[in-house]
Amino acid sequence: MPGVALGVVADGETTIRGLGVTNVEDPLPVTEHTVFPIASISKTFAATAMMRLVEQGKVELRAPVRKYLPDFRVRDEAASRDVTVWHLLTHLGGWEGQVSGPERGTDTLRNFMATTLPDLMQVAPPGKAWSYNNAGFSIAGRVIEVVTGTSINQAIRDLVFRPLGLEHAGTTPGEFIVQRFASGHTTRDGKTLLQRPFSPSTSVTAGGVGLCITDLLAYARFHMGDGTAANGERVLARASLEQMRTVQAHKQGTDDDIGLAWHIRQVGPIRTFGHGGTLGGHILLLELVPQRNFAIAILTNSNTGWRLIQDVEREALKSYLGATYALNQAVAHRGLVETLPSVQPLVPQPDVAPYLGTYTRPSNSYLVRADGGTLFVQDRSNGGGAGRESPVAFYGPDRLVVTDGPDRGQSIEFVRDDAGRVNWIRVVGRVAVRSATTQSAAAAVPGPEQLVGTWRGTSTCTDRVAAPACQDENVVYEFTAGPKPGMVHWAADKIVNGQRERMGEFDVTYDTAEACWKAEFSSPRVKSVWRLTVDGARMSGTGRLLPGNETIRTLELRKE
Repeated sequence: MPGVALGVVADGETTIRGLGVTNVEDPLPVTEHTVFPIASISKTFAATAMMRLVEQGKVELRAPVRKYLPDFRVRDEAASRDVTVWHLLTHLGGWEGQVSGPERGTDTLRNFMATTLPDLMQVAPPGKAWSYNNAGFSIAGRVIEVVTGTSINQAIRDLVFRPLGLEHAGTTPGEFIVQRFASGHTTRDGKTLLQRPFSPSTSVTAGGVGLCITDLLAYARFHMGDGTAANGERVLARASLEQMRTVQAHKQGTDDDIGLAWHIRQVGPIRTFGHGGTLGGHILLLELVPQRNFAIAILTNSNTGWRLIQDVEREALKSYLGATYALNQAVAHRGLVETLPSVQPLVPQPDVAPYLGTYTRPSNSYLVRADGGTLFVQDRSNGGGAGRESPVAFYGPDRLVVTDGPDRGQSIEFVRDDAGRVNWIRVVGRVAVRSATTQSAAAAVPGPEQLVGTWRGTSTCTDRVAAPACQDENVVYEFTAGPKPGMVHWAADKIVNGQRERMGEFDVTYDTAEACWKAEFSSPRVKSVWRLTVDGARMSGTGRLLPGNETIRTLELRKE
């Protein structure tokens, strides 16, 4: 961890510590005035600016976005027509949110509206599935620009920085470079490297503010106060600050709520209002507890900073406020990675059938499948190639925890539609919608025609300890009608010196409990079970040794 700025407001006192250095190649000590890009904590600054415009009568939270931006358009016309400013500030617009536009100076947000937004996929109707949404806050920034008649950089300075006396705050690289700046770092395999180049957010309101720990704690004190700045100037009415901290919607599948930008969480006897940030080798958190006049801010310049932030935040709440997380408390995403504080999977596990299938977003999809009594979530790039797969278990209704691997301890949630059907999966705060083919498959067992044909791809060895002779192979599989109704015959060939060489033949049947095609193979030397999952023209699968159930092969194929 190269550097950390830590600050606490407690018992009327503000305590600040700078630890480590700003840059491993040109080290300067982190001080109370070292500037960090605060990434998504910037969203609370956007909401603060918007509330000033609401008080001035220039914006109505429940007014359609098109009242201020007549040309506003996403792919779904109903959403374009109906979505309001309130949806933007609560992550409830429903379109894909993990997008940004190129840097175009003062024309950045207008260009984003004109070129990126019109084709954004609608993953949920507005208000139906909470999903972390950077694009929504970029749109909010454009609303602020149009209403004020200034660039978003100037508007945030005029509406927030200057009234609150935040002397080291800025929104552009030109403002950051004249300050002592904490550069971002990436740690891999135990080695910490400077992240080059530094790429600031192109959206000020989604993640483009930078400032020092001193200014951030002054901002925190303002939000816990009566709406006046340190100099006595009224900036917002107390009621407006309280409205920002009022629950606007529940984050389905979790124990958390959302306010106007603030993420709301109950920890024992206290209610916290927080926002994290993740950007270019920086991980950060600001958390308020107004009922106890307590705040903590932790700014790090490392991609592994979330671990330190999580440990310090939880210990601070316990030490200062006597507040601890409950067993199986379902924390939701709030701008940075967090693992579940204390988790115990359900015994017995619920029926997995309602959850199985494929869930899609523009950039990737998630395959939820059962294999050998274990549930898995596989993250697949829509560009092709094998995805990373994590074993998961239910720890509550519609709530999963990753049980092994690099994401161990992280939460995944399912969200139901108005009819009570599982329709979305939420991973790292973003939802993907269940595919139409998956919904159809839930109602009917697929027939042999799903498999019949020629498939080509790779068979990858995953455990050469359990299977020493295992080798990666290019394969061709022929599936034909089997000897019995509902059965499919599988002829498996590998490619050797450009020629097909038969490896074996199997009969496979569909296993409704595991929602996959399944075959067993036995020889004097080995016994294995093979599970195949089909999504359109794409097939994935595993081969496991019996009786130990070790995975020895993974399959990725496409239909010719």
